[in-house]
Amino acid sequence: MKLSRFNELTKWSNLARLASGNVPRLTIIAPFIAFIIFHNAPLQPFLALSKERHSSQVIEYLAQARFDIFYLGLVIVGAGVAIFTLFCPRQITGYRGYEEFITFKETTKTANGIAGSFRLTIGDFLSDARGGDEMRDESGGSLKYPRRFREGLISLVRSGTRAIEKTEGDLSAGNIERTGDAVVQDVLKRLTEGTSDASDFRNSFFDGLAPFSIDVFRLEYLKADYSKPSSRAISFWLIVFGTTIILIPTLITTILVLSDLLNTSASLATVGTAS
Repeated sequence: MKLSRFNELTKWSNLARLASGNVPRLTIIAPFIAFIIFHNAPLQPFLALSKERHSSQVIEYLAQARFDIFYLGLVIVGAGVAIFTLFCPRQITGYRGYEEFITFKETTKTANGIAGSFRLTIGDFLSDARGGDEMRDESGGSLKYPRRFREGLISLVRSGTRAIEKTEGDLSAGNIERTGDAVVQDVLKRLTEGTSDASDFRNSFFDGLAPFSIDVFRLEYLKADYSKPSSRAISFWLIVFGTTIILIPTLITTILVLSDLLNTSASLATVGTAS
């Protein structure tokens, strides 16, 4: 799987749907499964399977340990959901999706709120870019700032600059690389530095962001959605791996049922031949 596709698959908004599914909800019953397995001896005879139902020792062992396997799967899924709950940004967990986030932000927006959102976005972006440890995917984007974020940022910088300077500024339509397009990087620098020379430009730029509020809030959402790539990957794999383990008892039971049916059919055929 390409890195960009995996990054898209494991973004927080997708994990939110995964973590709210039926299997993660089953983690609530994990303590009760543990009670049945370890602390309720009278129930053990009813839960135990008869011995030697299958010729394979592996299948037989897994069948006898099915409740332990199910409990282990629930614990792993629960760990993945816990990581999601701890690290997922409020822009994702506080809303039912991108549309609801944008609707709320647009309904409650103020000039200071729009400027503050964009200030935080470009501040984090430039700070991470200066760190020099971004892993790049095959499209030129990074795990935290994919191509769609970078193109959106360039578009917004272009629109804001044209609005205050009334020019057709020659800004590249490609990605903002770590070294960066000179014009774009110059604009971002002037927006974040505290020198008096940049003060007038910065104030004019932020004051003129109101017509582009949706673009500003979209960048805020994208930045949150792709943040903390390591936590996203760990949460995703724990939920997927735990769900796979939970399915093992069902698979084993299916194998045993099919085995019983085949043995019964063979016995009936033998009896019919003998008679």
